[in-house]
Amino acid sequence: MRRIPVFGSPRYHRQLAGCRVCRLVAATVFLAIVAIEVAILLPSYANERARILDEMAQQARAFAEGARRGVGLAMAQNALPAGVTGIRLLDPQGRPLAVLGQVAEPSTGVADAIAAPPQMLPDGWTVESRIDAELVAARMQAFILRIAGLVLLIAAVTTTAAMLVIWHTVLAPLLLIEQALASAARAPSRTAFEPVELPRYGELRSMGATVNQLFAELAHFNRTEQLRNSLTDPLTGLYNRPGLWSKLADPDGGGAAPSGWTLFLLDIDGFSKLNARHGHEGGDRILRTVGERLFAAAAEGEVVARTLGDEFVLATRAQMGPSEVAAMASRLLSELSAPIALDARDLTLSLSCAVSLAGREPADEARLQALRLVVRRAKADGGGRVRFLDAPLDALAKRRRRLERALRGAFERGEIHVVYQPKVCLQTGALCGAEALARWRLRGQEEVPPAEFVPICEDIGLIDELGRHVMRRVLADISAWRAEGLAPPKVAVNVSARQFQDPGLVNFVADLLAEAGTPEKALGGEALEIEITESAFIGDTRHAVEQLRRLGEIGVTAAIDDFGTGYSALSYLRNLPVATLKIDRAFVSGIDTDEGARRIADTIVALGSRLGFETVAEGVETERQAALLAAAGCQLAQGYLFSRPLAPEVFRAKLQAAAAGEPLALISAA
Repeated sequence: MRRIPVFGSPRYHRQLAGCRVCRLVAATVFLAIVAIEVAILLPSYANERARILDEMAQQARAFAEGARRGVGLAMAQNALPAGVTGIRLLDPQGRPLAVLGQVAEPSTGVADAIAAPPQMLPDGWTVESRIDAELVAARMQAFILRIAGLVLLIAAVTTTAAMLVIWHTVLAPLLLIEQALASAARAPSRTAFEPVELPRYGELRSMGATVNQLFAELAHFNRTEQLRNSLTDPLTGLYNRPGLWSKLADPDGGGAAPSGWTLFLLDIDGFSKLNARHGHEGGDRILRTVGERLFAAAAEGEVVARTLGDEFVLATRAQMGPSEVAAMASRLLSELSAPIALDARDLTLSLSCAVSLAGREPADEARLQALRLVVRRAKADGGGRVRFLDAPLDALAKRRRRLERALRGAFERGEIHVVYQPKVCLQTGALCGAEALARWRLRGQEEVPPAEFVPICEDIGLIDELGRHVMRRVLADISAWRAEGLAPPKVAVNVSARQFQDPGLVNFVADLLAEAGTPEKALGGEALEIEITESAFIGDTRHAVEQLRRLGEIGVTAAIDDFGTGYSALSYLRNLPVATLKIDRAFVSGIDTDEGARRIADTIVALGSRLGFETVAEGVETERQAALLAAAGCQLAQGYLFSRPLAPEVFRAKLQAAAAGEPLALISAA
C-alpha cells in the first residue's frame, strides 16, 4: 500500500518547488502574514517612540533634580545626559527660572530636537526637556529592524508550516494518486492493483477511496474479462471447449447433472476445401455465419460452443425422445445449411450431425470424442446426415482414447517401424522402387492398422513426428544396404501437408542425408522421394513451389499421391516441379469392371505423359488391372499382385537376390 512519508522525498520536494500553484500559494501566504503582522505591530511604532521620549525625559528630570539640589545649575550646563539637548525648570507657578542647553520656544522650534513630555518634581517644580532627534531616529531604526526581522521570521516559519501542511494533506496525496493512476495506465489489464492510503481526513481521503474503488473495479473487470476470454471463442463469440465443460458442469449455469445433457455435434462437410477455395477470410466468414445461426436456433438455457476448427456443439437439457432429437437435429442441419453470400455468389453448406442422448454417461471430453467418431462416420457416408452415438461406436471411441495414450510414447518404446512395398516396372517386371509405410505394433503384440493410427496422429499433433521418424528410419536402412554393396531403388516417403509447409523441412532432409551417408560418400537425394497429397499445394502454391525447388536442389524428387481425389487443378499442376503422379486405388480397383474408372485412369496416365510425369498405379491386385494399366502407358505399379509390404530384412533379401541375378519372386507377406 502506498503511504505518504513524513518529510517527503527529494522528488516530492522538487515537484513542490516546481509547482507554480504552490509558489503562488506560498507567496500569497507570506504576504498575507506580513500584512497581518504589520497591521498588528504598527501601533507599537508610536508606542516605542513615546517610550523612548519618556525614557529620555526621565533621565532629564533626574539630571535636573540632582543638579538643582547637589550642584549649581551653572556647573551642570556642560554635563547634560546623552541625547538631551536642553532642560528648562519651571517653578510651581510656571515661571522659568533656569535653562540648561538649548531650549527653544514652542513657536520657533528646533529642527534637531524633540520636546519630551514634561516631568513633575516632588516639590511642584516642572522639568521640560528637549531630546536629540537623531538619537530618537537611530533608536527607532533599530527598533524597526528588530520588528522587521521578527515579522519575516514569523512569516517564513508560518509559510513553511503552511506549505508542509499543504504538501502533506494535498500535494503528496495528489502525487500518489497521479503515480498510481500512471502505473495503472501503463498496465491496465492487471488483475491486482496496489491501493493508495491517504490521510484519514479531508476530501482527498474520499478521492483516494474513489481511486481504490476504481482499481478494484478495474481488477475485477480484468479478471472477468480474462475468464471470459479463456472460455469463449474469439472468432464466433461462442463458448470454446473449456467454456463448454465449465458451463455444463456449473449448477448455477443450468448443468444440474453432467449426464443430463443431450449433445449435438455439428461439423461442416469439406470445410478444408472451402477454406482453401475461398481463403481464410472466407472460411472465417463461414464459421461466423454458422455460429450465428446455431446461436439463433438455440433455445433459452441451451449452450452453444465452437470446440474445434469447424466443429460446433449444442447442448440442451430438454427432455426429448430419440424421434424428437432426430427432428431437432434435422431442423438444425436445415437452418445451418442455408445459402451464404460469399464471393458474389451463394454458397450452400453441408453439415453432418452426431447426437448423444442424455443418459448415464457424463457430458465430458470422452463423450465428445465418441461423437467425433460418429460424425466422421456420417461424413464417410456422404455427409449431410444425422447419426446417433450407439454402443459399438462408444466402444470404438474408448479404443481410440486408449490408442491416443499409447501412441504418445510409441516412438520412444520403438513400437513404430517401417515396411517397404515394392514398385514394379509394368513393362519389364523389375523392381524399380518402393514406398515406405509406417506400422505400429502396440506393445510388441497388437498390430494397429495405419488407417486407424495415422488419423489419430493427425488429430493429436504427432503426424510430423511420425513423418520424421519414418524418413530417419528409411535413410538409415538405405545407408546400411549400400554399405553392404546393395543397390536399393528410390524409396518414397509420405509427408503430411503440415510437415510439407514447415520451412525447415528441406534442411531437415539435407541433414538426414548427410548423417545417413557412409564415411566415403554422403547419401544423395536421388535415394529419396517424398509423396504429398494435393492438399499440400492448396492455399499457398508459391511456398509449395519453393519447397519443391529447394528439395530438387538436393536431388529429392516429389510425387503427388492420391491424384484425382483431392482439389485437382491443372493450373497448379503445370507449375509444380514434381516428377510422379500416383493414381489412387479408388480408380485402379475398378478399371477392369468399370468403364468410367478405366477412362479416368487412362486420362491421368495420358496427362502425366504429356506433362512429363512418371505415373504409378497403387492398389493393383489382378493381372487384368496390370495389363490395362500397361496398355495405357503407366510405367510403375504397386499392390498385392506384386507384393505386400515387406519388413526391412525381407526387402533386403530381395535386394540381395536381385544383386545375385536371381528372380525377384516379389509375392510375399509382410
